[in-house]
Amino acid sequence: MARIKLASVPQVRPPAVSSEAAREALKACAQTRHPLRDRAMLLTMLDTGVRMSELLQLRESDLDVIGGFLRVRAETSKRQRERRIPVGVRAMRAVTTYQRRERRPARATVDTLYLNRSGVPLSVSGLHHVLIRLAEVTGRSRAELAPHAWRRGMATAYMSNGGDIVTLQLILGHATLDQTRVYLRLSDDDLQRRHLRASPADNL
Repeated sequence: MARIKLASVPQVRPPAVSSEAAREALKACAQTRHPLRDRAMLLTMLDTGVRMSELLQLRESDLDVIGGFLRVRAETSKRQRERRIPVGVRAMRAVTTYQRRERRPARATVDTLYLNRSGVPLSVSGLHHVLIRLAEVTGRSRAELAPHAWRRGMATAYMSNGGDIVTLQLILGHATLDQTRVYLRLSDDDLQRRHLRASPADNL
C-alpha cells in the first residue's frame, strides 16, 4: 500500500461574492421585507468580512460611529479574541439609517443590532432566508451569496483595491497568514495591474 500513489484531487476554489454580484444583491434589497436592514447587513459583511455568527451577535454598543469601527467581542469571536474592525463611510451610513428608520426592538433591553420582524435578534436561518431570497431575485446561485462567500469576497476585493495581507489578517481575525491566503482569489487582470505597478524591470 505504501507504494500506491494517491490520485491528485483538483483544487476547487469556494465561491466569493464578486463586485457585480454585490451590486445586484444590494439593489435587490429593495424587494425584501426589511430593505434597510438587509442592505446594512450586506454592506457590513462586504466591508468588514465578519463571520455570520459575529454579524448576528453584533450589538448597538459595539458600533463606534464617530471613530468608524465595530467591535467583535471575544465571546462571539472564533478565536475568543476581541478585535476592532474599520468600517467605511458607506457601510456605516447604511447601518445608522437602518437604526433610525427601521430597527424596532421588541423591548428596550434588546441591544442586538440586527433584528427580525418580531423585534428580536435575527437567527441564522433568518439570515439564510434573506440571502436565498436575494439569490432568487438576482438569478445568482445560493452558493454565490452564501454568508461565507461575502467574507471571501471582502478579502479578494480588499486586496484587489490595494490592501495589504497583514492588515487583512487582522481584520479577518486569522491566527496565521496562511489562513488568510486561502481566502484570496486574484483574477488575471488583478495580477497584471499589480505587476505593472511593481514590475522590477519597468522600475529600473
